[in-house]
Amino acid sequence: MIFQVKLTKEAVEQLHDLDKSSRNKVLEEYRVIEEIGLEKITDKKQLEKGLYEIRTDNIRSLFGYRQKQIIIVGLIFVKKTQKTPKRFIEQAKRNIDKYKE
Repeated sequence: MIFQVKLTKEAVEQLHDLDKSSRNKVLEEYRVIEEIGLEKITDKKQLEKGLYEIRTDNIRSLFGYRQKQIIIVGLIFVKKTQKTPKRFIEQAKRNIDKYKE
């Protein structure tokens, strides 16, 4: 296992709110990250220092790193606009910081 994918409490709730098909796609993406790593994931980008986004169809997972081997998913949402809303970025950072404490 290359990475461990951890979800904040909020991300777990958001994952469960997705329909079954979307939830399965997101979970499969996390499984691939754990097994192969992020290098093989092409649908990712850095939003700002320390915060990244994984794109799974129209679902976005915002995450940060902990100890370079643990990925902490702070927010999962369905993206409806071209640009990630600032409020989602701020919420993801708060959730990740809270998880790290």
